[in-house]
Amino acid sequence: MEWAALLKSVSGLEMYRKIYKRIVPQHVVEFLILNAEFPRAIHFCVIKTEHSLHQISGTPQGRYTNFAEQSLGRLRSDLDYNSVKDIVKYGLHEYLDKFQMSLNEIGDLIRQTFVELAYD
Repeated sequence: MEWAALLKSVSGLEMYRKIYKRIVPQHVVEFLILNAEFPRAIHFCVIKTEHSLHQISGTPQGRYTNFAEQSLGRLRSDLDYNSVKDIVKYGLHEYLDKFQMSLNEIGDLIRQTFVELAYD
């Protein structure tokens, strides 16, 4: 019931059921973290963020000209090649904490690269 409620809270229950049918905790984790096509999945959001950052900087995809692009590319790459087994083995809570710290660092790098530069 809790996993179904979580999926409902992100309007993902219907799409999840099309892919997996039964609600299984590891599948929910995979769907909400690693799915590159569900708009509220972490992987999807990181892909879109990376695309937007490259649009702002004018740097071609797959390359970087600043630390923000480099760090975001590494984070996306981690999601590209990670598996739900790796996440569960590492610990879901620990993985999400580490991920959030990475996002905070990337946010700081974006601020340093694009915002503070405007005030120099």
